[in-house]
Amino acid sequence: MTVSTTLREVNGLNAALPSLSTSTLILIDFQNTYRTGVMALPDADRALNAAARLLERARAAGTPSCTTCTTGVPAARARSRRRAAAFRARSASGRA
Repeated sequence: MTVSTTLREVNGLNAALPSLSTSTLILIDFQNTYRTGVMALPDADRALNAAARLLERARAAGTPSCTTCTTGVPAARARSRRRAAAFRARSASGRA
């Protein structure tokens, strides 16, 4: 398996990760689109579960977090708002 170059490496930073308590967590593109159908990615569920665990650790450390929700056509925007509300509810209850 080839190891990907990280943004930290590209920018000449060391490989040591910063502490969650001094960081901000940004989650981008965690969408159901990548779980099934023509855009399904292998191991998407594993990545989503890892992200949920990281979000839980970040919240426990008091780390600010930000998630993005890409919207397109009006019907998709309404669906995205419903999903975002459901995600917020799960996150608030610790089930994200």
